[in-house]
Amino acid sequence: MVQDGALLGVHGRLDRMVSVEQKYRRALDVASSGWLKALVVQDTTVALRCVETLKTMHLHPLKLIPLADLEDRGEIEPPKIEGIAGSACNFIRCRERFRPAVRFIFGDTIVTDSEKAAFLASRSGYRAVDLKGDLYEPNGVIVAGFYRAPIELLSLVPSRKAIIGLSESVSALDTIVNKRREDADYLESESSRLTEDRARREQLVSSIEGNIKSVERNIGQVMENARSLNKRIARFQEDLVKGEEAQNRFRMELEEQRKKLIRVTQERRSLRTQSSPENLGQHEVEHIQLNTEISDIHRRFTKIETDLKNLEDTLLTRLQPDHETTRMDLRTIDSQISSFEGRVSKASNMIKDLDRQLSDLNKAKDEISVSMNSVKDTRREFEVEFDMIEAQLRKLEQTNEPLNKESRRLELEVQVRKSEIGTS
Repeated sequence: MVQDGALLGVHGRLDRMVSVEQKYRRALDVASSGWLKALVVQDTTVALRCVETLKTMHLHPLKLIPLADLEDRGEIEPPKIEGIAGSACNFIRCRERFRPAVRFIFGDTIVTDSEKAAFLASRSGYRAVDLKGDLYEPNGVIVAGFYRAPIELLSLVPSRKAIIGLSESVSALDTIVNKRREDADYLESESSRLTEDRARREQLVSSIEGNIKSVERNIGQVMENARSLNKRIARFQEDLVKGEEAQNRFRMELEEQRKKLIRVTQERRSLRTQSSPENLGQHEVEHIQLNTEISDIHRRFTKIETDLKNLEDTLLTRLQPDHETTRMDLRTIDSQISSFEGRVSKASNMIKDLDRQLSDLNKAKDEISVSMNSVKDTRREFEVEFDMIEAQLRKLEQTNEPLNKESRRLELEVQVRKSEIGTS
């Protein structure tokens, strides 16, 4: 309520505004009789407001110190007894404005180093406490026993801010886990897509390789046909050369026979005028024989020319188109091979890129998995801590329940006592 501004003029608990030397902490804690946990307020008006609030909200009783309305008792002068350490106020450090509250609680108390010194001081009318925590009142009352350090229950209960922070941290971790899970699912789907794409590309490459093999078989067949065609062309060219050589020989022979015929004709004319009929008959026979030979040579020459013409026609009409077609097929196949090689190279590069992307995605997936595991571990730690806090809260509630009942019972008893006093 003080932090929220509902109560003004409250300074806080005294033990949080002072510091005590560790050596004297036990002695001063016993000597304070619980007043170190008292609530220091500005004045009596604020104290009464706090009392009303405590009753209205059914809270546990608190000790209140109205700072402005305190009677400053000062500090007692320690007696001259061996073993006395000094006034209790000397072992407490605080701001000067809170010094009256310290003197109110410890102004009549001295601290001793031994039980004997504390006992002797109490016999002399002083309130004394030794370092073991045994308290000796001047009226002879002794408070002693096993000292148990006070447990600050509020320190066990986490603050509302801490609980809200834990809840926000758990919510943030849930958000991170969900985001990581979404990223992992996206990467999983992307990995599946890339794997399918890679399978399709590999299938495409396999199909292209099959096409290449088919083209290579066609190339082999076309090359075989080209070699066979070239052999046929070579044979025809050889026959053509031989025919031309034979044609030249027959031309030469025909030319010689013509010359011989001219010469015989001239001789015949000459002999016709000079020779007898018997010689003429003989020359006529020779002339007929020469004409026959010439006709035979003409016939053979004509046959050779016909054969050469047929060879040329065959070469031009059949072999030449086949040769050109084969060359065109070879050029087409070369272009197809180049195209297929380009597609194979492109597909191989794409497969490499897909492999790199798949590898990167797998690395990112592994990193996200590690991060998710870390976040899950952190979340489990927060949940364990949260469960521990809830268990402590339940335990404190169970512990406070009897105290609340006892407090209500005491309040009822006080009211009964007050009513009894009023009636009497």
